[in-house]
Amino acid sequence: MAHVDRMFQHRGAVTGLRAQGDALWFTTRHAEGHATALYRLDLDKVEQKAYPLPCGGLDLDPDGDDLLVTAENGQIYRLRAGEAALAPIGPALSPAGTALAVLSKGRLGVLRGALLSIVSAADGAVLQDLELPEAGTAIVADPTGHWIAVGTAGGKLCAFDDEDKERFLGGEAVKAHEGAVTTLCFEPGELRVLSAGVDNKLLSTHLRGRLEPEDRGGGAAHDGPVRGIAIGAEEHSDRRFYTAGDDGVLKAWPLGAGRKRPTTTKDWIAKSVGLIVVKYKARPALALALLDGSIRILLMD
Repeated sequence: MAHVDRMFQHRGAVTGLRAQGDALWFTTRHAEGHATALYRLDLDKVEQKAYPLPCGGLDLDPDGDDLLVTAENGQIYRLRAGEAALAPIGPALSPAGTALAVLSKGRLGVLRGALLSIVSAADGAVLQDLELPEAGTAIVADPTGHWIAVGTAGGKLCAFDDEDKERFLGGEAVKAHEGAVTTLCFEPGELRVLSAGVDNKLLSTHLRGRLEPEDRGGGAAHDGPVRGIAIGAEEHSDRRFYTAGDDGVLKAWPLGAGRKRPTTTKDWIAKSVGLIVVKYKARPALALALLDGSIRILLMD
């Protein structure tokens, strides 16, 4: 992998990272509670633009061409494609949503402490409150928006779905990790979720039916908590998924079942708080959000 460095300024630590084509979007949170922004990096033109927030942004997720952001003040904001400012959706939530995922039928899944709230993306109305066994720390929805996986502060993995139903219902919850779940990611093509936690484990769990986490990392797992998981570009014949975190290395894992060993990269890598696959000048690349506040783009060979 080659790397590209460009200098931009942003306020606070990166809290969320998403991609839309060759645009990289991220939110930040300031340690002293100062106002931040939703930031957009145009990787083709190498330009940055900020959309101000009155407080810290906690997470974001694309909704078609729009962006949705949850913030420290409990408000959910929408940035419509082509518009110059974020607009609040409905009343502020209390407690505030710490993470969100776009779901089917114009809904959002929002983590609010020990609640998973199903919220209307149109007017911010809370449609459902689903109880979690403990505070939620990570959320992900499958590409259809009908399945949700939630990780908790105590290491539990919880499944929810609305297949053939009008509302989301909770399925099984299983103790998957020793300590907080740090990140979740659906594997392509099936209802299987990759999860990582502060116990340094990397697990794979099929959500339909009984939850039975499988050890995906084995002896090749990271030496610190994984903070981000990203699925590689579809055009690659040898498609992989990538992990990065506190140990300052990047691992590339073959997709599929079993304990297939990864390749490990240490050059140009540092402690990471998240990663995402993005396009850089029409080429697939990895964007790593680093603990020092920088974002590094790695071109994928």
